[in-house]
Amino acid sequence: MGGIYYTPKQIAGITAKIETVDPHLIGDGTYYVIEEAGLLVASGGWTTSAQFTLSDEASQPQPQLESATATIRAVFTAPSHARRGLTRKIMEHAENRSRNEGKAERIRLTATLSGLPFYEKLGYMIERPTSISLSNGGVFPAVQMSKTPKRNCLVAYDVCERSVA
Repeated sequence: MGGIYYTPKQIAGITAKIETVDPHLIGDGTYYVIEEAGLLVASGGWTTSAQFTLSDEASQPQPQLESATATIRAVFTAPSHARRGLTRKIMEHAENRSRNEGKAERIRLTATLSGLPFYEKLGYMIERPTSISLSNGGVFPAVQMSKTPKRNCLVAYDVCERSVA
């Protein structure tokens, strides 16, 4: 998570908060993992529920977001597997599936400060700073971001279909 961005207390607090994946992502079949040699090395998913940031209400049913909006959630990569393109693969898959299955015209996420440059490279724009209250009394700064995904694109080649009138 980036020791230069967060204190040990903040990292411990957020780790305790996120150590269990949101059961809605699992139940919806919208949570994806990458395994290597039987170990989980990257993961992430999407939802159309209104739950946008990490919260203590993860186990409660959530209302739907405004139409055509999806939220990318629970994106993690094992530190030993960072900088190998795994998070990008998870993001591309989640974005494509949320667009194609969830009919998302807008995608939102909450980025850690250390993840902010990565998400900006993927085309996400900053909406506003936010913070997450932690059970250890700390506060975890983060940033809410969003983007409008390209329609009918082949992500691997970044080629979009154009309709001719």
